[in-house]
Amino acid sequence: MTATQTHSCLETLGINDTSPGGFAGEWMGSGPALEVITPIDGSRIAVVRQVTEQEYDRIIQRAHEAFLTWRTLPAPKRGEIVRQLGNRLRALKADLGQLVTLETGKIIAEGEGEVQEMILATSATVDGEATAHFLARRYQASEVRVSRIARGVPEGGRARIG
Repeated sequence: MTATQTHSCLETLGINDTSPGGFAGEWMGSGPALEVITPIDGSRIAVVRQVTEQEYDRIIQRAHEAFLTWRTLPAPKRGEIVRQLGNRLRALKADLGQLVTLETGKIIAEGEGEVQEMILATSATVDGEATAHFLARRYQASEVRVSRIARGVPEGGRARIG
């Protein structure tokens, strides 16, 4: 991966040289700076401004409020939002794959494969169900929970993966 590709990927994803590391309706991060280093060659990718304890509490509160609103939305509306998320992931797959490669040192095909797992998990297909099941089992021992969201897609409907 060249420096030009790196710059292009970060720029496309809206990652600046220094970026805030938390989100609660708006980006925040007034805590210590954390240099993000790539294991590929030890160079700096960017700097993330970590959140303070108070900012972290705001993020958790905002996430809880979002959950309370989310669960009241009808299934077809939730499904449409998940479909849009999948479409956005598809549109940014190459750049997100490059970012995974930078952060982890994986080859680009593996980086894009990580993104593809997220895309499949948002898909209302057998592939999507299988991916969600795989991820649920993968994180079973942790506190991460994976659930399927009703999408309002008719039986036999298929989201285009690409």
